[in-house]
Amino acid sequence: MTEQELNKRVNYIATPLTELDKFGSHPKNMLIEVTNSCNANCIFCANSKSNRKRENIDETFVDRILKEGYDLGLREVGFYTTGEPLLNKKLPLFVKSAKEIGYSYTYITTNGILATIQNLEPIITNGIDSIKFSINE
Repeated sequence: MTEQELNKRVNYIATPLTELDKFGSHPKNMLIEVTNSCNANCIFCANSKSNRKRENIDETFVDRILKEGYDLGLREVGFYTTGEPLLNKKLPLFVKSAKEIGYSYTYITTNGILATIQNLEPIITNGIDSIKFSINE
C-alpha cells in the first residue's frame, strides 16, 4: 500500500469522527439495568447462561445515578439492559423520578411476557415515553 492510499483510508475513517462535534462532547443517553433477572430464555441472549446473582438495583442507587447523570448533561434514560425491566416492581418509581429530575425521554425494552394493563399502566402514568417490544424468544 502506498502512502497516498494509506492517507486516503485514514482520511476516510477520520472524516466521520469530525462530525461528532455536532453532537457535543458527551453522551445524552444512558441505560440502567434495573434487574438482571429475566423470565425468558432467548437464544441470542447470554443472560440465562450468566452466573451473576439475580437481583434488582437498589432504589437509592438509581436516584443517585439519575441525578448525577442529569447534572452531567444526560437527557434520556432507558431502564433495561440484560434483564426484563417489568420484573422490578419499582420501575414506575424510577420513571417518575427521571421525569421529575427533568429527563425528556424515558424508555424500556421488554419481552412482553409481563406486559399487562396492571404492569404497564403505572409506568405510563408516571411518564414513560416509549415501550419497545422484543419478540425474539
